[in-house]
Amino acid sequence: MHRDTLSAVALRLVVIAGFAVFAVYVGEWLALIVYDASKAADYTAFMTGWTIVLDGRGRELYDVATQVEVQRRLLGGLSFVAGLNPFNNPPHLVLPFVPLALLPLLPSYLVWSVIQFGLLIWLGWRLLTQVANGWRPAERVLMIVALLAMPPLEVTFLQGALSLLITVAMLEAFVALRAGRERTAAVWLVVVSLKPQVAIAIGAAVLGGRRWRVVAWGLGLLAGTVIVSTAVLGVGIWPAYVRFLGAYVGSFDVLSVQPALMWNLRGTITMLVGPASAAAQADAINTAALLVWIAGIVGITAWWARREWAPASMRFQLGFALTLVLGMLLSPHLNPHDGLLLVPAAALAYGALRTERFGPAFGALLIAAPFLILVTDPIGPNVVAGPPIRVAVVIMVAMVIWIAATLARSPHRALPAA
Repeated sequence: MHRDTLSAVALRLVVIAGFAVFAVYVGEWLALIVYDASKAADYTAFMTGWTIVLDGRGRELYDVATQVEVQRRLLGGLSFVAGLNPFNNPPHLVLPFVPLALLPLLPSYLVWSVIQFGLLIWLGWRLLTQVANGWRPAERVLMIVALLAMPPLEVTFLQGALSLLITVAMLEAFVALRAGRERTAAVWLVVVSLKPQVAIAIGAAVLGGRRWRVVAWGLGLLAGTVIVSTAVLGVGIWPAYVRFLGAYVGSFDVLSVQPALMWNLRGTITMLVGPASAAAQADAINTAALLVWIAGIVGITAWWARREWAPASMRFQLGFALTLVLGMLLSPHLNPHDGLLLVPAAALAYGALRTERFGPAFGALLIAAPFLILVTDPIGPNVVAGPPIRVAVVIMVAMVIWIAATLARSPHRALPAA
């Protein structure tokens, strides 16, 4: 059979497989709704926090007893196995979501799901028009297939998670930085701060790159959200959040925190030690992960400080992708649904590497990634299974090494312009 024919057949098979996987994801989401199993989703935790604020009890937002009481009311007297699936998002971006608590739990979940589908369309459109606009048609199709087949997308929909919003915001921040629209970039990075553990690595890059306008606008916008949220929730909300966050991040297999599920260094150490015995070494694991994360953030800041900030270059695009993936790996808290950030990171990296000698091999790894993760790493609430070093982590490490080697190999040679 002719090589071109084989390539065409392979492309069709991958496309069919990708859309079939996405169809299964949608089917699982519909089954969750039909059988009223959405109560077990993380969306219930979000609704718990939003309902507390809607009830006029915002000062008690991070009080565990209050969350337990409200969550049981939302669940009709039921509760999670752990007793509570806690609301843990920062106070400064709570208020925009409170209107969703005006509806009962299931209708609110459905409304958020409609918003999620809108975000998915937005993400695909921006990837096509802002990242892959110069690619061949087959490459563009495969990128969308990889997005739709990515297992974190399934978890995002089933859990009602915020990962699609964060992923869209991160991509928009890159697009704005590349275009020199620093005020717009600051707005999107504030949206990303809904998950601080994701935002900090890119914030370190902006700081290291001395983008003072982005920093100033970002801090100003953050100050505005802090002032508004403090006026509604009270001054005491901030020490309450810090205390809660310390207990939450430092916990191990309680308060819905399961490091063995995480796609990061902390999760990898937990899996290597063994989930059953890791709890006894929780303090050591948590401390090691935190110290490595801090060192990584310092390293990212220093790395960007030594480089020219040239946002229109492919070198900048590679650096942004590298920072994003490295930030994910080192983050002390990264559940599988936040692995959706790999999609824009991979697209940006491939866009810069596709004309390089091993660009096609890099692309093949990325299109295979969703299927490899799906087959080897069972993804779901409380499902601790798979190899000690998760395939998703192996792929992220491979991406970091590949991108870093490309940047180091040609420190003075300009990659193609974006």
